[in-house]
Amino acid sequence: MHEAMIQSLTTQFEKRFNRKKGHIMFTPGRINILGHHSDYVPGHLLATTINRGAYVMCHLRDDQEVHFYCSKSHTNKEATFTIDDTEISAEASWTDYLKVIIQSLNQLSDFIHQGMDILLDWNLPFGAGLATESAIISILTMSLAYTYDIDLTDDEIGQVAYNAEQTLTREATAKGKKADYATHLKAHKDYTLYYSAITEETELIPVFKRNGYSILLIDTLRNRQFNQMRYQRRIKECETALTKFKEKLPIQQLTDLSLSEFERYRHLINNPRLENRAKYVVYEHDRVSRAKEALRNKNVELFNALINRSYESLRDLFELTGYELDTIVEAANYLPGVLSVNATDGRMGGSAFAIVETAAIDAIKKELTKISQEEIGLAPEFETTWFGDRSRILM
Repeated sequence: MHEAMIQSLTTQFEKRFNRKKGHIMFTPGRINILGHHSDYVPGHLLATTINRGAYVMCHLRDDQEVHFYCSKSHTNKEATFTIDDTEISAEASWTDYLKVIIQSLNQLSDFIHQGMDILLDWNLPFGAGLATESAIISILTMSLAYTYDIDLTDDEIGQVAYNAEQTLTREATAKGKKADYATHLKAHKDYTLYYSAITEETELIPVFKRNGYSILLIDTLRNRQFNQMRYQRRIKECETALTKFKEKLPIQQLTDLSLSEFERYRHLINNPRLENRAKYVVYEHDRVSRAKEALRNKNVELFNALINRSYESLRDLFELTGYELDTIVEAANYLPGVLSVNATDGRMGGSAFAIVETAAIDAIKKELTKISQEEIGLAPEFETTWFGDRSRILM
C-alpha cells in the first residue's frame, strides 16, 4: 500500500540531502462517519482513517540547521533555518509549522540540540474533506518527537499539533481539529473511533466484519468551498437556539437535549431556520449514540440507515452540502450494492463516502462517472478503503 510513496521519498531524500537512510512515518487522512459539526456544538462523532495520507522522511544532522523540503508545495518549497529560529512568515507555511512545533517540543524536553533533514510529501487532496492539513501537521509533530527521542503520548502529540494550528491559523475551524488529531493518532483497523468534543474522551468501536463490504471514497473534484462567514453564521445560529432553550431548561449545550425534550420545547425558538439548525444538532447527536449501539449489536442495517439519515439532515437542516455533492449522493443512493452514503466532512462538501458491496464497486463507479459527467461536467475520482489504522512508523 505504501510502497510507491516509500520509493519516492527515498529517491527524493537522497537527491535533496545526499542521504540514503532515514525514518519514514505516515499519518492517514480521515473521514467522519457521523457527527459533523460536533466541534462547536459540542457533541460526539464517529470517524475513521483511510489508506492515503501524509508522509515524512527525516534524519538528524550534526549541526543545528533544519533543512526542509516539501515536494508538493508551489511556494515555500524548500527552507533552511536553525533550531532556535522563531521567525514566522505573514502567511503560514509548512516551514512555520515546523518552527512552532520545535518551539513546543523544546518546552517539553531539552533533547533538541541537533538539526534535521526532513522531507514532506502526501497523496491526499486538499479540499476534499479528508483532513489533509491536520494529517500533515500531525506527521510533522510525530516525526520530530520520534527523531528527537521525546517520549510523548498520543494525546500529547495531538495537543502539540493542535496548538501549532491554533497558533498559525485564524479560522474558527481550528478549535474543532482536536477530533481530527485524535483520529489520526488513535484510529485502529476494523474499528471506528468515537470522540466526544465535550470530554475529549475516545473509544474504539469494532465495526462489522468486512466480508463482502468496502468503503468507496468519491471525490467530485469540486473542492470543498469553506466559507468562513457561513461557518460563523452556523455557530451563531446554534448559540442563539441554545439561548432560547436555556430560558426554560437547565442545559449547557444543545446536545444535552433528548429528542423528546427538543420536540416539546422547540416552539421556544420561534424561527424556522434556527429550529432546523438545532434539530440537526440534537438528532445527529442521537444518531451517533444509536450508531455505537448498532455496531455493538452487529446491526448493519440500522448503522447504514443512520448514515443515510445523517446526510439528509446535513443537507436539509444545516444546508452545508452543495450541488455537486448532492448530485453524487442522490445518484449513489439508487444504485444496487450501495448501503449508505454520507459526506466525508460537514463543511461545504467536496467528497462523499459510501459503504458498498465490494462485488458491485466497478458497476457503481461506472454509473456514478456517467452521471457526474452529465450533471456536473467532471468525472469523479474513487478510492477503495476500509476502516483504517493510525499514524505509524513505516521504516
